[in-house]
Amino acid sequence: MNQFGQVMQNQQQDYELPEPPNDSTSALEFVPPSSCWNAICAGSWDNNVRIWEVQSDRVVPKVMKSLEGIPLDIAWNDLGSKVYLGDSNGLVSEWHLESNQLRKVGTGNYLATTSWDKTIRFWDCAVMELIRKELPDRSYAADVLNEVAVVACGDGSILVYTLLGGPVEQARMKSPGEGNSHVRSLALHRNSELTS
Repeated sequence: MNQFGQVMQNQQQDYELPEPPNDSTSALEFVPPSSCWNAICAGSWDNNVRIWEVQSDRVVPKVMKSLEGIPLDIAWNDLGSKVYLGDSNGLVSEWHLESNQLRKVGTGNYLATTSWDKTIRFWDCAVMELIRKELPDRSYAADVLNEVAVVACGDGSILVYTLLGGPVEQARMKSPGEGNSHVRSLALHRNSELTS
């Protein structure tokens, strides 16, 4: 094996998470690259959300928070200092990691939540629903990046919203899968080479 192959093999090492959830994982999200630390956040069906710091040689448990409902989705802020949580009771909370405090729909420029009631809702930082839009079916995945939001629905459709002067539906497409397949995860990525 050449030196490059050895380096690649070393970079692909797996680590077992210490103090794992007591039940199945319901949501999982790595801290964004714009953060000053490397971490992973996981929600589980035992109503808990846990954060581990990923170091070069190990994973270290950092903090855990119990919710009243099952955490169904997780989103970090760009700095990796706050986590937004959507739970099975319909609550959206902001977890401020430095103070370890939870509050309903905390600060932020824009927050979007999707639900199995076939809606997508957009919120402002004053904890007020700005707009509610009907979806063609239950939502299974969603993401927001800058001025774009996307949501994947149970009927196989993927909706794209522009958040400039809106939110306004900009496009609707069918998922690339065949038959009864559903998009269960999606992500928008920053890429300076992509053009619209």
